[in-house]
Amino acid sequence: MGLAEHAESAMVKIDSIFVDLGKDRRKKRPGEVFTFCVKPSRWFLGQITTTEGSVGVVKKIIVANFFGREFPSEPTLDDFHKLTTDTPSLIPPQLMNATGWRDGQFRTIGVADILQPRDVTPHAFYDPFAKLYMDEFENLVPEPPALKGFRGLGNVYVISDEIEKVLRR
Repeated sequence: MGLAEHAESAMVKIDSIFVDLGKDRRKKRPGEVFTFCVKPSRWFLGQITTTEGSVGVVKKIIVANFFGREFPSEPTLDDFHKLTTDTPSLIPPQLMNATGWRDGQFRTIGVADILQPRDVTPHAFYDPFAKLYMDEFENLVPEPPALKGFRGLGNVYVISDEIEKVLRR
């Protein structure tokens, strides 16, 4: 499969996984809480932990946590405030761009103090080329933690694959 076919396949897949929540081109900030919905109506929350992540020469990368608590309808900021550090992660933290907001898969619902679930502390991102683990600021993590993400600039297509794997279990 060529690159064009892979990209087209991913776009079709996104349309089938996420509910369109409306486009948002505003600059993202640490602490922003967002919702997303996996069809037919599986609602979840996420939160931006930093917008200063780095992968090589690419700087100002969004890092977000995705919480594993499912809601029957669109969650609110009050629902977010009921989460605790014991709330499990849906997927490992993600290094990502703003595609999910720009294309309408994520909707910001407010800003709150950053909540770090216990299962993401510590966390690291695996770099398959260097064969090392690093944090979002390119600091070496000597011991691989239990929760590992992929070190690369992700987007909503990568995140959808990760979520789909978890929800199929």
